[in-house]
Amino acid sequence: CFKCHGGDKDSGSLRVDSREALLKGGDTSPAIVPTTSGSRARSIASAKISGSGEVGAFLTRLNARLDELPRRLRGRATGDLVLLSHTMDDITQGMLNSDFTAFVTIYLTLALLLTSFRIGLYALLPNLIPVAVYYGALGLTGTPLNLSTSLIGAITLGIAVDDTVHYFARFALEARRLGDERKATVGTLRAVVRPVTFTTVGLCLGFLALTASELRNQVEFGLLSALTM
Repeated sequence: CFKCHGGDKDSGSLRVDSREALLKGGDTSPAIVPTTSGSRARSIASAKISGSGEVGAFLTRLNARLDELPRRLRGRATGDLVLLSHTMDDITQGMLNSDFTAFVTIYLTLALLLTSFRIGLYALLPNLIPVAVYYGALGLTGTPLNLSTSLIGAITLGIAVDDTVHYFARFALEARRLGDERKATVGTLRAVVRPVTFTTVGLCLGFLALTASELRNQVEFGLLSALTM
C-alpha cells in the first residue's frame, strides 16, 4: 500500500511518501524505494513461482497492469526471476534452432553417403525417434527444462547419428560385396548390433550413476539421459 505523488509537471519527477511505502505486518523494510532525485522508484515484491511457464504468465499479467499506469508514470519488471525467464526462453529457442540445423546437416550427410535424397530421408527417421522420446519424456514427467536437461537432446542426437552412419556405411560395403540388399541387411546387423548395443548399455549405466547425486538437476539429467538412450 503506497501513494505516488506527482512532482513538478516540467521535471516530471515522482515523489514517494516513505511512511506509506512500508510493508504491512510489522515489516519495516520499504516496499517502494525512491531514488535521491525522486524521479524513479523501485517496488520490491516476492513471488512463490519458479517455472518458466508460470513466470511468463505472471509477467504478461504484470506488464498489462503496468501499461494501465497514468501517462506520466512508466513501469518495468526486472529482477532475477525476469532474467531467468528470458534466459530459459532463449535456451528453448536455441534448442529448436540447433535441432533444425542438425537435422538438415545430418540429412545432407546421409543423402551423400547413400547417394539418394529419398533414402537419406528414410535414414533420418531413426535419428528423429530418440529426440521425440526426449521431448515427450520432458512433458510426461514434468521435468523442467534447465541448463542441464537442455543438453540431452544434442547428446542423444549425436550418438544416434554415430550409430546410423556406422550402420549404413557397413550396409553399403556389404551390399556391394554380396550384391543382395536382404543379405547385406542381415550381415550388417550381425556386424554392428553387438557393439552398438554394448555402447548404449554402457552409456545408460554411466548416466544412471548420476542418480546418486544430491543435486536434483543432476539426478534429472541422469534419469532422462538413460531413458532417452
